[in-house]
Amino acid sequence: GLIISLTQKYPWIGEHCNPYLPRIPEFYCTWKTHKDISPPPLRPVTSQVDSPAERLGHFVTNILNQALDLVPVNTKNTPQFRQKLEDHWMGRINTNHIMFTADVKSLYTNVP
Repeated sequence: GLIISLTQKYPWIGEHCNPYLPRIPEFYCTWKTHKDISPPPLRPVTSQVDSPAERLGHFVTNILNQALDLVPVNTKNTPQFRQKLEDHWMGRINTNHIMFTADVKSLYTNVP
């Protein structure tokens, strides 16, 4: 059937389909110790270790990683990003230019 043909074409699927004893995901919080507030706010965490979602996540990640190579704007690391910049700007980047990154301060504003 379908599962047999998929496991023959993609042998790694079998690793993610073996029976196991799943765990219920755990919810807990960690302190945001880098905040200058007393008491510091909490960061909610949902642990998916050994849950059905973990196995599904590995399966989907494997498929998406294969598709990611087809995305022309994807960069895997800083050297590759720098090389793409140099290729695109063809020597127009010099020591007078400044590269910087930015961080999002409040990405999940609706999480308490």
